Amino acid sequence: MKLGFKEFNRIIITGFLLVFMYGFAFSQGSSPQPDTICSHADVFCDSASMVGPWTLPKDLINNITQSVCTGSTVTGNFDNQLFFPFVPSSNDVEFEIIIQNLQADASKPPTEAGYQWGIVDGCDFTSNNYILCDGSKIQDPVTTIHGTNFKPGHTYYFYIDGYSGSEVTFRLRVLKGIGNLKVDHVDYFNVEGVGEYFANDTVKVCHNGIFKIAVEGVNNAASFIWQVDGKKENSDTSLIYRFKNTGVVYKVEAQGYTDCASSPFGALYFQVDTIADEKLKDTIVCANDLSGGVNPYGWLGGVINKDGISRFKVVYPNGCYHWQQVRVIKKIEPIVSVDSVLCNSISVVFGGETFTRDTTKQMIYSTPIGCDSIVNYRFYFMRFNGSVSQLECFNGTSYMIKVIPDNFNANDFDSLKVNWLRNNLPFTETKTFELYPISLTGTYSAIVTVYKNNRSCSFDLNDVIITEIPNAAFSLNTDLICETDSIVLSLNNYINNVSYNISSPGSSSQSLGNGKYKLKWNTPGVYSVKVETDFNGCKSDYISQVIVKKELDLPVVSCVKSTNTSVEFDWIDSDSDCLEEYEVWINGAFYKKLNSGPEAITGLNYGEEVKITVKAISDCVCPGKIDSAVCKALPCPERKLEITGIPKQICEDQLPDYFQLGYKSDTAGTPAWSGSAVDNGGKLSKSKLKIGENFVYLEYRIGECIYNFDTSITVFPSVKFDFSITDISCYDSSDGSFSLNPVQGSPDFTLTLNGKSYSDFKINGLASGNYNVELKDSKGCTAKSSFSLIKPDKLFVEINGEDKVNFNQAYTYFVESDFDEVDSITWYLNDSIICSNRFCDSVKIIPADDFNLCVELFYGQDCKVEDCIDVRVNKDFDVYVPNVFTPNFDSVNDFFRIKSTNGVEVNVKTMQIFDRWGELLYKKDNFVYGNNEEYVGWDGRFHEKLSPPGVYVYYIEILKENGDITRLAGDITLLR
Repeated sequence: MKLGFKEFNRIIITGFLLVFMYGFAFSQGSSPQPDTICSHADVFCDSASMVGPWTLPKDLINNITQSVCTGSTVTGNFDNQLFFPFVPSSNDVEFEIIIQNLQADASKPPTEAGYQWGIVDGCDFTSNNYILCDGSKIQDPVTTIHGTNFKPGHTYYFYIDGYSGSEVTFRLRVLKGIGNLKVDHVDYFNVEGVGEYFANDTVKVCHNGIFKIAVEGVNNAASFIWQVDGKKENSDTSLIYRFKNTGVVYKVEAQGYTDCASSPFGALYFQVDTIADEKLKDTIVCANDLSGGVNPYGWLGGVINKDGISRFKVVYPNGCYHWQQVRVIKKIEPIVSVDSVLCNSISVVFGGETFTRDTTKQMIYSTPIGCDSIVNYRFYFMRFNGSVSQLECFNGTSYMIKVIPDNFNANDFDSLKVNWLRNNLPFTETKTFELYPISLTGTYSAIVTVYKNNRSCSFDLNDVIITEIPNAAFSLNTDLICETDSIVLSLNNYINNVSYNISSPGSSSQSLGNGKYKLKWNTPGVYSVKVETDFNGCKSDYISQVIVKKELDLPVVSCVKSTNTSVEFDWIDSDSDCLEEYEVWINGAFYKKLNSGPEAITGLNYGEEVKITVKAISDCVCPGKIDSAVCKALPCPERKLEITGIPKQICEDQLPDYFQLGYKSDTAGTPAWSGSAVDNGGKLSKSKLKIGENFVYLEYRIGECIYNFDTSITVFPSVKFDFSITDISCYDSSDGSFSLNPVQGSPDFTLTLNGKSYSDFKINGLASGNYNVELKDSKGCTAKSSFSLIKPDKLFVEINGEDKVNFNQAYTYFVESDFDEVDSITWYLNDSIICSNRFCDSVKIIPADDFNLCVELFYGQDCKVEDCIDVRVNKDFDVYVPNVFTPNFDSVNDFFRIKSTNGVEVNVKTMQIFDRWGELLYKKDNFVYGNNEEYVGWDGRFHEKLSPPGVYVYYIEILKENGDITRLAGDITLLR
């Protein structure tokens, strides 16, 4: 099938993609023709549109047309597809294909018009790697594509193809699932075999270990960028890394990313430590035993078939390792080698024979002691001829000199060395015949040394004069330092206008001015120091080496074990090659020299202490280290014993006449009691105990060891107190009081009255009743007592009067009581005082509304009694409506008005007056008729004119207090 491209002369498919994204932080490139290389193809991340067609990269066309969208639904070939990359923000993605024009290929009937589509995972077009597809002939104008197995953050490719060469114009829209994509922060890590960690945690791992590090909890990243100490390592879901350097902290960072977004880097720190090396004891064997090999105790390196020191690297599954070292000592027959090195000699005569090449001759000599000696005579011929030649500035960039050998065969020698001299002074050494570049002028020569079988010959070569050139040579104040020190580099011929570049991997440098620099390394090792110059186009450099020795470790001394007469101690061995040996000092006196621990000190007394000092002796520039510890021989063995029959503390009033003391011991022995209050038999008498702490001592002898135990009993003084009370003043009062005074006991005290605790010993406001008193001191000793508070009898008082009255009528209320004499009488009407003196026996009230009436009688010491009543007022009334009124201005009956029968105010909702034809002459709403309002009502006028005498009709609505409405209607006669 064809998509519609015919010799690429016409474009068959035109399409554009509309992707709706909301709130996404990354933008789509705007190029109308995107890069079609798969790894660089534009990816839809936010709102964008794109017009096709796109074509697949040439190297992928065959793969995709042969491998995508296979299965029973495929009925047409895929060819010349349009494809669009996108990154989903969820696993649920929905597309919509909207067909705008669809027609079959010109050579086919219209019924063959159709299209087909598919979605491929990333750029991997391997077989069956499609996510969704339909390879059938689709003719629907709108096709919805829905999938739920997408990976957020991963790149996918949507492609569409005209079925059987059909031409199709379409619009592709993403309905959901693209947008709001944000890669999670890297907050958690998993170190395989070690554990899970939060970001910024520090993980301790071993030197040279290989660890797999993965990110956890970031589900929407397509992959991760890993870097170690700022250097990128890979782009994968995990990092496998070997931690080589010890004593440093690695910073491992991971960043989740997709083609649309990335997260900030999350870091995890790895502190790398070494596993301590192991030194085994020397193994001594006979020479004959070595033929079958020897396997020392604890050795993991297999059979050893040679004497001397052997080392074995014990490697753990994750790459961590430590070294084992053992020395095998054997006695062998003496074999002596006599070597003769012949430099530039043609031949040698030995034993009557002439030799012109390397030869070995063996001679056996017998000695008087019966042990044969074997003497091996070896002759080494080493020849060299050559010269030093000069080359000018090479292409204007550098100078160089080199050694030109004559008939030199490198295969005749193991190695060679060239010592270069300037003005007859050595300045460097090389392993080849060339030295690039030369940075100082002077007379140069070379000494060539050739090596064979650990033997050597040296040959002086001719001089070469070098004209002035830029000089990168320098000198170091030393080439051997400890890792805690630094060196000073001085340029030999410092010139201001020459560019100098000083470099040495692993070092930090500081300019000291005038061609001097301070260099320091963080870790031990052998480092190259290089200076490069650039002067008028000629470049030169100079390299030297510095050896940085590892600082000796502090030999931390620890006590391993002790007996009654000895102690065993050990210390931490240093792995620095500067270590020579250890000196051990006991109590400030030199004891012995050792290569390693542990070591034991014997002949000590029970419990004797010794101060052990271990000095790590250095044989290099690094200083030695000293540490000390105090170890102690075991004393008499500990014994368990418990004194029984005595409490730790007791109150004085709780003491018995005596305590009989006893003991519990894990070992039988002989007891002896002592103390101020105890006799030899362990009887502790009350009469001998004193207030305070009393000690009891027990000496317990087991064989030669004497053990002393003690205990004590603390006697607290008993609690004593006195108190006073004040009874209740009035019947309704609660003004009783209680006052307590502690006489004896241990402050602070706690007072409890009827189960309630008090901090104040004077308590007021008590009601009548019986009270139990308990006083407890700070030691828990208590004293108890009780008392009663009495109140006077209740006196009688009562208001005598009606509690149901009529509105606006006068009523008198009297007070009745059984008092002989009162100080005053106060009456309250609705909380307002209406009478207050000793003679207010009664009050008179004319009520308008319900009211509350109270009376208070005061007597004695501000005592009082009271009584109250609630009085209800009857406000029911009848309304009087006159039938005649005379508005003639004589001030008598001039208004038509209504009244209540008992003087209660009347609330009128409306009053209306009509003439006999129904015309409204007068209306007034929402007013009150009061008893004193004589001139409220109709005055017999209409529009300011006097109405004629006659009969008129009234209509009145009255609002009652309970909300009811009373309606009145009738006739009124107006007379003049």
